[in-house]
Amino acid sequence: MRQRHILTAAFASILATASAAVITVSASASESTGFATPAACSPNPTTKPPKKPTPNPTTKPPKQPSPDPTTKPPKRDSAADEPEPQATVAVAPQATVADVPEPQATVVDADEVEPTGCPTGNPKTGFTHARATFYSTGLGACGKVSNDADFIVALNSAQFGAGYPSPQCGKKIKITYKGKSATATIVDECPGCSYAGLDLSPGLFQHFASQDKGAIYVDWKFTG
Repeated sequence: MRQRHILTAAFASILATASAAVITVSASASESTGFATPAACSPNPTTKPPKKPTPNPTTKPPKQPSPDPTTKPPKRDSAADEPEPQATVAVAPQATVADVPEPQATVVDADEVEPTGCPTGNPKTGFTHARATFYSTGLGACGKVSNDADFIVALNSAQFGAGYPSPQCGKKIKITYKGKSATATIVDECPGCSYAGLDLSPGLFQHFASQDKGAIYVDWKFTG
């Protein structure tokens, strides 16, 4: 009877131990999986990424085949491949005599060529190479009326001076042009004439040259 009681106690002890083990295992499983964050949302810090494979330093790239120095390229048959040069025959230009006009000789009379430039000289010794033109006469700046046939002149403003009458009014000058000479009286002013320039009456200009010339270059000086 006593032995049975011992077996019953031992069996009860075994059942108690087994129940405690089941409870312990269940608690451990809930702590590790029941409330853990999914692995996809929070990576495991203990997990390291796999290493990339490193190239094998002992492996060298294959060498490119080098040309055989003993092999020479075939020679080109220059006589067969190169074209023969073609001879170029130059054609001489044909001279056309009928199309080229003969130059015409121009003869210029030395007396028709008027020199150009500035006059030289001064009032005491006279002027050389002074430009002379002609104008229509009438009442002049000296207060005297003249006509185209009179041997009268209009003196440039620089020499005519200011005031009325000008101190040059009534003075005589001698004009020379290509061997011809004439004495004229100052009766007017020529604002458009340059220094030493003269404006002649048509009759006086005609005495020296044709009015077609428009202007001539004369020598002149004061005579009184």
